[in-house]
Amino acid sequence: MREGQKHAAVRELHSIRKFPLPSNNSGQWIPPSLTISLEDQAIAYYSHHHVILPVGVIEAAQGHGKSLPLIWKRSQRDSAFCLAILATSYSAFGKSKENRAVSKASKFMYFQAISVIQKSLQDPVDSCSDETLLAMMVLSLYEVNFYTVCRQRS
Repeated sequence: MREGQKHAAVRELHSIRKFPLPSNNSGQWIPPSLTISLEDQAIAYYSHHHVILPVGVIEAAQGHGKSLPLIWKRSQRDSAFCLAILATSYSAFGKSKENRAVSKASKFMYFQAISVIQKSLQDPVDSCSDETLLAMMVLSLYEVNFYTVCRQRS
């Protein structure tokens, strides 16, 4: 497909979806930029600063962080573990960017995770699962981060 055909296809797509077509002052088409969702940014920030350890750190120091990506991949989106990771990720990211809206979203996810953990602890099988234990460990990081933020403000 030639360059002109690509631009025509994108213009058609924009007109069908009723999106404004980005252009510069001379009317020349500007391709839309890639956007990264807030969730992906928060999880990447959390992973980089709290899960992935620098090269050369002994394996024993890695703790539960090594198993987080594996559990994340096999967990359901509405599980206590996923909600705990999201809450903690949003909290850490919101704190780093000083964004109260992101921090507020993290509180909502935190309460959802607590609710799911409560139900899990009442189930004899779920109460002993690795996912439930890790969810509680991750939420302890949320609480430390939240407590630190509250203490800094007072």
